[in-house]
Amino acid sequence: MRLFKNIGITTLLFLISSLLSAQEYNLKLSAKDNLDRQVLKSITHKNKFKTETALLLEFEKIEAILKRKGYFNYQYTTTKNRNTFTYKFTLQKKQT
Repeated sequence: MRLFKNIGITTLLFLISSLLSAQEYNLKLSAKDNLDRQVLKSITHKNKFKTETALLLEFEKIEAILKRKGYFNYQYTTTKNRNTFTYKFTLQKKQT
């Protein structure tokens, strides 16, 4: 039995890459549809970080905001290729 419909399912792609020369980490967000891209754009205040710890703190803030906006039941996978970290999220919005 399915508890939740597929309404509001969004796939977010978090690309975090470090620039070796500048010792900087970048955060990039993308989503499937235009509405979700607007949501991501509204919650992202900063996209460049000097340390990985600062980037992870911002990542936690983004997660908290998404929860407040009604997204839940998310999973993510992490892969690392050289200095690029990829976080792929699958979110589902609460059924009202």
